[in-house]
Amino acid sequence: WTNAPAEAVDGSGVTVDGARVDADVVVLCSGARTASLLPFYVPIHPLRGYSVTARVTHPERAPEASFFVEPEHLYCTRLDEERVRFTCYGEFVPLRKAPPTKALETRLKSLIAHAVPDASEWCNFVDCEVWHGDRPLTPDGLPLVGKLAPGLYINAGHGFNGWRDAGITAQRVAALVAGGEDDAPAYVAAWAPARFNL
Repeated sequence: WTNAPAEAVDGSGVTVDGARVDADVVVLCSGARTASLLPFYVPIHPLRGYSVTARVTHPERAPEASFFVEPEHLYCTRLDEERVRFTCYGEFVPLRKAPPTKALETRLKSLIAHAVPDASEWCNFVDCEVWHGDRPLTPDGLPLVGKLAPGLYINAGHGFNGWRDAGITAQRVAALVAGGEDDAPAYVAAWAPARFNL
């Protein structure tokens, strides 16, 4: 079942390609798809981000470091000697698959031209594709980490910070699955799935 798309999950297993796979414990960490896999609601919604990765055409003119442009909130990340990435905004999209918004792709390139007027002198951000990806976002921007139901745990909703928080949240869930509270710092209470219960 490796790399097979899941269709539904609960505390006793996973449905994959129409077949039921039983499990003693299920840990759900499916990014922006998390909410669509559960039989009940969790407040995780996809936020689609757009970015342009451009080829640096004149390294001697290009900035050597990453930078941020205010008030446009345009992030410019120097990936290496040959590439720079521009990114700025996101849009909320449906839980089902939805195509990217072409107007936002065009807007991003226009924003680069406006916010970094000399960019065309050192990179080609026009003749390249706009990448998009869905980030799993919760209302407060913090992940849901913990037990949802008997046998069912969650580690999702990290938003922009998955690269930073994934290690410690995985450690937290592993300790809970193993039956202990571990020595996690007190702030993990901020990740508790029950914080949104009314």
